[in-house]
Amino acid sequence: MKRAATIQLPEQEVPMFPKRLHDFLSFSKDGNDEVRFAITIGVKLQRDGSIEQYVLTPSYVQDLHRITYTEMDDLLLGLPERQLSLKAKEIRENHFQTWAKLEELAEKRKKFRTKRDAVHIHLPQPEVYVRSKRGNSEVEITVTPNPFRNSRGIIKELSLLAGECIASFAEEREVPMIFTTMRKMPPQLDFEPSNDPLEDRIRQVPMLILT
Repeated sequence: MKRAATIQLPEQEVPMFPKRLHDFLSFSKDGNDEVRFAITIGVKLQRDGSIEQYVLTPSYVQDLHRITYTEMDDLLLGLPERQLSLKAKEIRENHFQTWAKLEELAEKRKKFRTKRDAVHIHLPQPEVYVRSKRGNSEVEITVTPNPFRNSRGIIKELSLLAGECIASFAEEREVPMIFTTMRKMPPQLDFEPSNDPLEDRIRQVPMLILT
Protein backbone atom coordinates (compact mmCIF):
# COMPACT_ATOMS: atom_id res chain seq x y z
CA MET A 1 0.00 0.00 0.00
CA LYS A 2 1.58 3.26 -1.11
CA ARG A 3 -0.73 5.57 0.83
CA ALA A 4 -1.82 4.67 4.35
CA ALA A 5 -4.28 7.52 4.88
CA THR A 6 -6.48 9.96 3.03
CA ILE A 7 -4.62 13.26 2.68
CA GLN A 8 -6.68 16.40 3.31
CA LEU A 9 -5.22 19.35 1.40
CA PRO A 10 -6.64 22.89 1.37
CA GLU A 11 -7.83 22.61 -2.23
CA GLN A 12 -8.32 18.88 -2.70
CA GLU A 13 -8.53 15.48 -1.08
CA VAL A 14 -6.13 12.67 -2.02
CA PRO A 15 -7.94 9.43 -1.13
CA MET A 16 -6.27 6.36 0.31
CA PHE A 17 -8.43 4.05 -1.80
CA PRO A 18 -9.22 4.30 -5.52
CA LYS A 19 -11.61 7.21 -6.10
CA ARG A 20 -14.64 5.08 -6.97
CA LEU A 21 -14.28 3.01 -3.79
CA HIS A 22 -13.49 6.11 -1.74
CA ASP A 23 -16.63 7.90 -2.93
CA PHE A 24 -18.70 4.79 -2.14
CA LEU A 25 -17.38 4.55 1.45
CA SER A 26 -16.78 8.23 2.17
CA PHE A 27 -18.64 10.28 4.77
CA SER A 28 -17.20 13.52 3.39
CA LYS A 29 -20.28 14.74 1.52
CA ASP A 30 -23.76 15.81 2.53
CA GLY A 31 -26.57 13.72 1.16
CA ASN A 32 -30.06 12.51 1.97
CA ASP A 33 -30.27 9.80 -0.68
CA GLU A 34 -26.93 8.01 -0.69
CA VAL A 35 -26.36 5.15 1.73
CA ARG A 36 -23.02 4.74 3.51
CA PHE A 37 -22.22 1.40 5.09
CA ALA A 38 -20.79 1.46 8.61
CA ILE A 39 -20.38 -0.41 11.87
CA THR A 40 -22.49 0.90 14.74
CA ILE A 41 -21.09 0.54 18.26
CA GLY A 42 -23.49 0.54 21.17
CA VAL A 43 -21.90 1.12 24.58
CA LYS A 44 -23.22 1.06 28.13
CA LEU A 45 -20.96 2.88 30.58
CA GLN A 46 -20.72 2.45 34.32
CA ARG A 47 -20.88 5.47 36.59
CA ASP A 48 -17.09 5.82 36.68
CA GLY A 49 -16.90 5.87 32.87
CA SER A 50 -15.65 2.31 32.38
CA ILE A 51 -17.28 0.08 29.77
CA GLU A 52 -19.95 -2.21 31.21
CA GLN A 53 -21.24 -3.64 27.94
CA TYR A 54 -20.82 -3.06 24.22
CA VAL A 55 -22.20 -4.39 20.94
CA LEU A 56 -20.99 -4.07 17.34
CA THR A 57 -23.44 -4.40 14.48
CA PRO A 58 -23.33 -3.74 10.71
CA SER A 59 -25.37 -0.68 9.78
CA TYR A 60 -25.79 2.06 7.20
CA VAL A 61 -25.95 5.84 7.42
CA GLN A 62 -28.38 7.98 5.47
CA ASP A 63 -29.43 11.62 5.70
CA LEU A 64 -25.88 12.78 6.41
CA HIS A 65 -25.23 16.37 7.55
CA ARG A 66 -21.75 17.86 7.65
CA ILE A 67 -20.75 20.59 10.07
CA THR A 68 -17.35 22.09 10.86
CA TYR A 69 -15.73 22.03 14.29
CA THR A 70 -15.99 25.81 14.45
CA GLU A 71 -19.72 25.76 13.71
CA MET A 72 -20.30 23.08 16.33
CA ASP A 73 -18.21 24.92 18.92
CA ASP A 74 -20.26 28.07 18.37
CA LEU A 75 -23.37 26.03 19.05
CA LEU A 76 -22.04 24.24 22.15
CA LEU A 77 -20.69 27.48 23.62
CA GLY A 78 -24.15 29.04 23.35
CA LEU A 79 -23.47 31.89 20.97
CA PRO A 80 -26.45 34.07 19.98
CA GLU A 81 -28.49 32.80 17.04
CA ARG A 82 -27.39 35.71 14.84
CA GLN A 83 -23.78 34.44 15.09
CA LEU A 84 -24.61 30.85 14.13
CA SER A 85 -24.33 29.46 10.62
CA LEU A 86 -27.39 28.00 8.89
CA LYS A 87 -25.98 24.51 9.47
CA ALA A 88 -25.48 25.15 13.19
CA LYS A 89 -29.05 26.45 13.49
CA GLU A 90 -30.33 23.28 11.80
CA ILE A 91 -28.33 21.07 14.17
CA ARG A 92 -29.59 23.00 17.20
CA GLU A 93 -33.18 22.60 16.09
CA ASN A 94 -33.02 18.88 15.36
CA HIS A 95 -30.04 17.31 17.15
CA PHE A 96 -28.83 19.54 19.98
CA GLN A 97 -29.99 17.26 22.78
CA THR A 98 -28.07 14.39 21.21
CA TRP A 99 -24.89 16.47 21.11
CA ALA A 100 -25.40 17.61 24.71
CA LYS A 101 -25.64 13.96 25.77
CA LEU A 102 -22.51 13.09 23.77
CA GLU A 103 -20.64 15.93 25.49
CA GLU A 104 -21.69 14.53 28.88
CA LEU A 105 -20.47 11.04 27.94
CA ALA A 106 -17.20 12.42 26.57
CA GLU A 107 -16.59 14.29 29.80
CA LYS A 108 -17.17 11.12 31.80
CA ARG A 109 -14.80 9.12 29.60
CA LYS A 110 -12.04 11.73 29.76
CA LYS A 111 -12.28 11.85 33.53
CA PHE A 112 -12.04 8.04 33.61
CA ARG A 113 -8.98 7.98 31.32
CA THR A 114 -7.24 10.72 33.28
CA LYS A 115 -7.60 8.77 36.51
CA ARG A 116 -5.91 5.88 34.70
CA ASP A 117 -2.84 8.07 34.00
CA ALA A 118 -3.82 9.29 30.54
CA VAL A 119 -1.64 12.19 29.40
CA HIS A 120 -3.27 15.09 27.55
CA ILE A 121 -0.87 16.97 25.31
CA HIS A 122 -1.98 20.30 23.89
CA LEU A 123 -0.23 21.53 20.77
CA PRO A 124 -0.80 24.70 18.74
CA GLN A 125 -3.54 24.30 16.15
CA PRO A 126 -2.59 25.25 12.59
CA GLU A 127 -5.46 26.31 10.34
CA VAL A 128 -5.15 26.76 6.57
CA TYR A 129 -7.61 28.83 4.55
CA VAL A 130 -7.62 28.97 0.76
CA ARG A 131 -9.57 31.70 -1.03
CA SER A 132 -9.98 31.74 -4.79
CA LYS A 133 -10.33 35.09 -6.56
CA ARG A 134 -10.59 35.27 -10.33
CA GLY A 135 -8.70 32.05 -10.81
CA ASN A 136 -5.97 32.92 -8.31
CA SER A 137 -5.69 31.24 -4.92
CA GLU A 138 -4.68 33.02 -1.73
CA VAL A 139 -3.47 30.88 1.15
CA GLU A 140 -3.69 32.07 4.75
CA ILE A 141 -2.10 30.05 7.56
CA THR A 142 -2.80 30.83 11.21
CA VAL A 143 -1.53 29.05 14.32
CA THR A 144 -3.43 29.38 17.58
CA PRO A 145 -2.30 27.89 20.93
CA ASN A 146 -4.94 25.24 21.57
CA PRO A 147 -8.11 27.23 20.73
CA PHE A 148 -11.57 26.39 22.06
CA ARG A 149 -12.41 23.00 20.63
CA ASN A 150 -15.35 21.49 22.48
CA SER A 151 -16.44 19.46 19.48
CA ARG A 152 -12.91 18.17 18.82
CA GLY A 153 -12.73 16.95 22.42
CA ILE A 154 -16.05 15.12 22.05
CA ILE A 155 -15.01 13.44 18.81
CA LYS A 156 -11.64 12.46 20.26
CA GLU A 157 -13.14 10.81 23.34
CA LEU A 158 -15.82 8.97 21.38
CA SER A 159 -13.24 7.78 18.84
CA LEU A 160 -11.06 6.41 21.63
CA LEU A 161 -14.11 4.74 23.16
CA ALA A 162 -15.01 3.13 19.83
CA GLY A 163 -11.42 1.99 19.38
CA GLU A 164 -11.41 0.34 22.81
CA CYS A 165 -14.61 -1.55 21.99
CA ILE A 166 -13.25 -2.75 18.64
CA ALA A 167 -9.95 -3.78 20.26
CA SER A 168 -11.81 -5.76 22.93
CA PHE A 169 -13.96 -7.40 20.26
CA ALA A 170 -10.86 -8.46 18.30
CA GLU A 171 -8.96 -9.64 21.37
CA GLU A 172 -11.85 -11.76 22.64
CA ARG A 173 -12.08 -13.49 19.25
CA GLU A 174 -8.32 -13.64 18.61
CA VAL A 175 -8.64 -11.51 15.49
CA PRO A 176 -5.26 -9.97 14.49
CA MET A 177 -5.35 -6.20 14.11
CA ILE A 178 -2.86 -3.38 13.65
CA PHE A 179 -2.70 -0.97 16.59
CA THR A 180 -0.49 1.71 18.09
CA THR A 181 0.61 2.20 21.67
CA MET A 182 3.01 4.30 23.72
CA ARG A 183 5.04 3.77 26.84
CA LYS A 184 3.83 5.11 30.17
CA MET A 185 4.66 8.79 30.66
CA PRO A 186 6.06 10.20 33.94
CA PRO A 187 3.36 11.84 36.10
CA GLN A 188 5.38 15.02 36.70
CA LEU A 189 5.08 16.27 33.12
CA ASP A 190 4.09 19.93 32.94
CA PHE A 191 2.09 20.84 29.83
CA GLU A 192 0.66 24.15 28.74
CA PRO A 193 -2.71 24.98 30.34
CA SER A 194 -5.75 24.18 28.26
CA ASN A 195 -8.32 26.60 26.88
CA ASP A 196 -10.72 23.77 26.16
CA PRO A 197 -13.89 24.24 28.28
CA LEU A 198 -14.36 20.47 28.46
CA GLU A 199 -10.79 20.11 29.70
CA ASP A 200 -11.18 22.95 32.19
CA ARG A 201 -14.30 21.46 33.74
CA ILE A 202 -12.58 18.11 34.23
CA ARG A 203 -9.53 19.80 35.74
CA GLN A 204 -11.70 20.96 38.62
CA VAL A 205 -11.76 17.36 39.87
CA PRO A 206 -8.60 16.09 41.69
CA MET A 207 -6.37 14.38 39.10
CA LEU A 208 -3.28 12.21 39.06
CA ILE A 209 -1.60 14.04 36.18
CA LEU A 210 -3.20 17.34 35.27
CA THR A 211 -2.69 20.31 37.55
